[in-house]
Amino acid sequence: MEKILIVKPDHIGDYILVRNFLAELRKSERYGNYEITFLGNTRVRELAEYLDSEIINSFVWIDLEKFTQHEWYRHFRTQEIVSERYDVIVNLMFTRFQKVEDLIAAIQAPHKIVVKGTQQERKNAYVEEDLALYNEVIDLSDKKIFEYERFRYSFEKLLGVRLTNMPNLILPHNQNVFSQAKPYVLFFIGSDAEYRKWDRKNYTIVIHHIIATYDVRVVLCGGAAELEDSEYIGQSLQSDMLFNFVGETTLVDMMHLVASSTFVVSNETGLAHMATLMHIPTLVISNGNNYGKFTPYPSFYNMKYFALYPFEEKSYEILVKQFYEASRLDINTISVAQVIKSVDMMSLFCALKQQEKVLKSQLINICQNTFSEKQVKINYQFSYMFSSLYLNILELIESKQKFVLYGYGSFAKTLECMMHDSLVGVIDKGIDIDTQESKPISFIAPEQLKTLQYDKIIITVLGRENEIRGYLIDELKIDADKIITLKVLEGRYIGC
Repeated sequence: MEKILIVKPDHIGDYILVRNFLAELRKSERYGNYEITFLGNTRVRELAEYLDSEIINSFVWIDLEKFTQHEWYRHFRTQEIVSERYDVIVNLMFTRFQKVEDLIAAIQAPHKIVVKGTQQERKNAYVEEDLALYNEVIDLSDKKIFEYERFRYSFEKLLGVRLTNMPNLILPHNQNVFSQAKPYVLFFIGSDAEYRKWDRKNYTIVIHHIIATYDVRVVLCGGAAELEDSEYIGQSLQSDMLFNFVGETTLVDMMHLVASSTFVVSNETGLAHMATLMHIPTLVISNGNNYGKFTPYPSFYNMKYFALYPFEEKSYEILVKQFYEASRLDINTISVAQVIKSVDMMSLFCALKQQEKVLKSQLINICQNTFSEKQVKINYQFSYMFSSLYLNILELIESKQKFVLYGYGSFAKTLECMMHDSLVGVIDKGIDIDTQESKPISFIAPEQLKTLQYDKIIITVLGRENEIRGYLIDELKIDADKIITLKVLEGRYIGC
């Protein structure tokens, strides 16, 4: 059997984002029958073997820090790894390291492929600009796009097919890690870098607010490096509603804790990506590091992802230019008041999912009296979906961005009333612009978009989002990141 080696010894967030495409590799016509080996970082070992052992035939693990810095460790691991021969090697490291390049050079394989990242990424890793050992180069050096989209582009080139899959994380098993009754909010206070950690005093105040205001449990998570911070928070609060799991959980346990949480508050880390891909509402506190690469998630993913940054609102393009590679802004300039305001919004958002528990007895009484069960179901679902849309609109208003509406039906007119100060104008191919002079909102011809100053386009024609999004991207050449589709949550109904 032919063999392919995928090289990606990066961190947890990188693995969480790339793993969906490993499944595409397994299903592909080109490499589906190959024996797949994944060379990864020991940090993700437990996670990868738990999630993807049915996709990956075998794993090879290295401690990247030791491998690049300690000769004895590098020599030992290299001798083991080069004993295997492969037909194809794919190096997916956007940030390449010379010692890893030397390892790839030493492994026997007739065909070697590399994904070439940006110049800044290669400079940071101190790797020479020598691609001679590769037969094929997938060049991403001019693409400053979200990391998942970089993986999509890379695998489309690798597999020779178009890929449309969206990021997700589905757990293979249910596992009750936390025996206490739900609901609970999960806080992850850790990060690999100190400059990406929000201060423990700030977290203490926010956690106290959640417990005092909502009478809900809080689960605290992090690694061994956060033990001191977690003890500070615990001693400060002295609350039996706070459960401290810092340093006590495996990655798999933590993943199941996330899956059962009401929502997550986290620094910008791998766990935040975990929660987002499991569609758990996630509030990220970020200093803006790798803006556009790892944060924020593109709006067309329709993720429940919310983020706070220590900079004033600017256009997406300007922020990407400034912070795509790195940010050293002070994360603690994000105030406690800002986070509490966002937490309150998240609590309201998540309360919608709990409505059916509160309404169950009321629905039973209603069914037995005035309304038919069918009418109650319709009313409940409408209420749920309308509330979810309302919260989505509030988020847009809070963003203080400028918007263009696509479509001018009844829903767009409702948005016009709520968002008037945030609107630049409306596009609707069915309206004669020359007859709309007396309207309080400006009507815009599609071809005028290129010269218009705005942040995002909101598609208001519900049910035709994919068609209109395709028109905006393919015909009007609008950047996909500038297009918003509103999130309508489907309400589950408990019958009488």
